[in-house]
Amino acid sequence: MVNALHKTIMELSKLKAWELKDLLEKKEMSSGEVVFSIFDQIKKENDKINAYISLMEDYAKDLAREIDEKRGKNQNLGILAGIPIAIKDNICAKGFPTTCGSMILENFIPPYDATVIEWLKKD
Repeated sequence: MVNALHKTIMELSKLKAWELKDLLEKKEMSSGEVVFSIFDQIKKENDKINAYISLMEDYAKDLAREIDEKRGKNQNLGILAGIPIAIKDNICAKGFPTTCGSMILENFIPPYDATVIEWLKKD
């Protein structure tokens, strides 16, 4: 399997979700390390590929810390706990910008979560 100690930021961003999950469950890597690495890679590449409109970096890092604390206490976690995901900018996430890539909606902050976001947040 993958040895987390030898993973560079670039390599981490190329791992599949199940590979990251395996590293996290074996405690070879923390959720915080994964999230920090992914955001570093996004910052390096997004100017070229323009794939991300809004980055919820603080939220993701706070959530990663919470997940790491729970994992450290051997608490039950959801199947995707600690795995960073990107949400398309036309799916509403309460309190975060949802612009649909449109300047008309550049200031829209939805007061609710779309059903898929609710599902993702469930433990």
